[in-house]
Amino acid sequence: MLTELQLKALKAAPSEYKILDSPGLYVRVRPGGTKTFLSRYTAPDGREGLLSQGVWPDVPLKRAREKHAELRRRVADGVDPSALRKAARVARLDTFASLASEWLAGSSAPLCLSWDG
Repeated sequence: MLTELQLKALKAAPSEYKILDSPGLYVRVRPGGTKTFLSRYTAPDGREGLLSQGVWPDVPLKRAREKHAELRRRVADGVDPSALRKAARVARLDTFASLASEWLAGSSAPLCLSWDG
């Protein structure tokens, strides 16, 4: 298992590489030096999945481990984490679309493009 000091010491290389922290949790180091936590899992339907848990140092190592443990619990309960994220994204889009259509429907007055002052 990595420590915060070891994580800080990881240097960028010409190509990206991954370091294993714990079973299924990796740190991906990109050529620009960005360090991203990635969780690898097997979805209930048998597909392999890879989900980002955030970018270090915005997400500390301890928090990434907590998020990974939660992901593993959900997979064990038969939930596909990727499908959950997609559903949340669609719900946000639906909310915006419904708000925009309500606003447009309620705004029947024409827009005035000139001002007499």
